[in-house]
Amino acid sequence: MDILIRGADFDNKGAEAMLRTAQRELGRRIPYVCFHIFVSSLEAQLANISGLFPVLCSSNREELLGSNLPIRVRRALTFLHNSDFRRAMMTSSGEARKMLKIKSVDAIIDTSGYAYGDAWNVDRCKDAWTWIDYCKNHHKPYIFLPQAWGPFEKGDIAEWTRRLCEDASLLFARDKESFNHLSSLLDKPSDKIHIAPDIAFRFQGAHSNIGASILRDVGYEFGTKPLIGIVPNMRIYGRTLGTGSNNKYIQLLVEAANYCINNLGAAVLLLPNEIKVPGKTGRDDRFLCGIIESLVTNNKYCFTIRNYHQSETIKSVISHLDLLIASRFHSLVFALSSKIPVIALGWSHKYSELMTTFGMDGYVCRHDRLDQIVVIDILKQAWKKRKDDKHRIAEIIPAIQRDVDSTFDLVAEVIRSS
Repeated sequence: MDILIRGADFDNKGAEAMLRTAQRELGRRIPYVCFHIFVSSLEAQLANISGLFPVLCSSNREELLGSNLPIRVRRALTFLHNSDFRRAMMTSSGEARKMLKIKSVDAIIDTSGYAYGDAWNVDRCKDAWTWIDYCKNHHKPYIFLPQAWGPFEKGDIAEWTRRLCEDASLLFARDKESFNHLSSLLDKPSDKIHIAPDIAFRFQGAHSNIGASILRDVGYEFGTKPLIGIVPNMRIYGRTLGTGSNNKYIQLLVEAANYCINNLGAAVLLLPNEIKVPGKTGRDDRFLCGIIESLVTNNKYCFTIRNYHQSETIKSVISHLDLLIASRFHSLVFALSSKIPVIALGWSHKYSELMTTFGMDGYVCRHDRLDQIVVIDILKQAWKKRKDDKHRIAEIIPAIQRDVDSTFDLVAEVIRSS
């Protein structure tokens, strides 16, 4: 059996973790299965060493639309059944071109963490609909694994998302607010929309010795000071005023780091969640880590992860923290599933929904309400109560993981019966 996994990559550690979790959990439930993923040439080796079948996709639009390939274009068009699909192909980022790269699949799994809602361009919906239409016309399941959805106040986003969900074989929301957004959008009964936790709560990190080795390599000495992690987010940086050291979000994280070092007697680890695969260009979370490190007053106790690491390694590093302050959703999941207390500085409803599950909704601050006094006060409370929070997290995690197991049981059943 061949399963295509969409919505994942090797840059974002959360996306990679969901990919690896889907591969592991479905591989345990479905015999003789091969997992395929579209990758660039820079990611092909990472796919191979992960036991995934890489399907190389070109970024060259002319490969699909060039005048020297009319036969291949006509073959691609055999998938088209109406003018809407044709428009989707022409305006998407080349999903129809990718169909030329893979002969056939038995099911498609969508592991997008948050891709369908007003925060994103409608092309994401059109890309997905290309594959959903393929599955519908070839009687194959397209399954949306648990993710955040909505809101859907923009007409084009709402219409295209409605199309996606109406034709999907299985549909999961990972929180109540996402469920409510979908329920108000769709005509299907609400019992057709499943609620399930994020699948990365079942993600297996690397052995703790791996994370410990990384921490020693960056200069942290175990047994000297407790360690507090800070995970920044390029999306919040882009949504707040100022650039570089003048950015309000950066200034807040610097203030938090200084407080951890000077007032709590802790060391600080600056930890990126988005780390571009070697060879790729452009900024990632390490850009923000570098700015913060340069502004911390006592950087003797401030350490930074700079190299590329896979998601298993990053989770292993997080497992050694005493507290995590994070603006990346899956960094929070990595910590919580390792029984590490967290503070969330988020930019969407998914952060507050996650923290509410653990009774820690008082430890959340939105990007548009960031205030240094408020965040430092939250930090004081979280540090004081970290032992109690750790015990509470440990009590809640097993039930969440059982829910993830039930999710994969249902997904595997649908795939096997298709």
